[in-house]
Amino acid sequence: MCLALLWGVEKLTSPQFEKLFAHSNAQAQIAAAADWFWSVRGTKLTVKQRDLILAFWNRALEWANMQPQMPRGVLAHLGRLTVHLRRLGAQAAQLLGAVAPYVGTDFDFQVFVEELARLAPENPAEAARILGLSLGAAKPTYDVDNHLKTLLQYLADHGQRPTVLNYVNELLNTLPGMQDFFKELSANH
Repeated sequence: MCLALLWGVEKLTSPQFEKLFAHSNAQAQIAAAADWFWSVRGTKLTVKQRDLILAFWNRALEWANMQPQMPRGVLAHLGRLTVHLRRLGAQAAQLLGAVAPYVGTDFDFQVFVEELARLAPENPAEAARILGLSLGAAKPTYDVDNHLKTLLQYLADHGQRPTVLNYVNELLNTLPGMQDFFKELSANH
């Protein structure tokens, strides 16, 4: 179905997709679809194909909001679709803000932070806000390849120092290296 959507054979309004989103217990299938869309991240997709992936993401969020309990796992998987965002505009901010509290602290979080760092130059204030939604929900205990630290440093260097200092302060007891980083950021002020 996902491939057919990208090829233009299926539409999000097709009976197959409508059936998928009509099930209240469709979490596994929606997460699998999000994983498939994430898996094509290295291929050359057209703007239209990326827009279809973002439309799927938005439709999945609509489905999630209709569930009696927020499907945290699905939203974490959707967070990986950040790889398909080209810029940090209003639509991207809405999508990112909806999944940020659910990306957790493991693999999904690492992908999310790496991609948020890619998008941050366009709008550091919005990137800092979105990162705060994630950090407010869960505190990471490791930082693969220093992606989080790199993002925090970038944000601090681009007008978000007070916000970053608050985030780093909250991470002092959970993330190794944050005490030295906090001192470094404070000294450079």
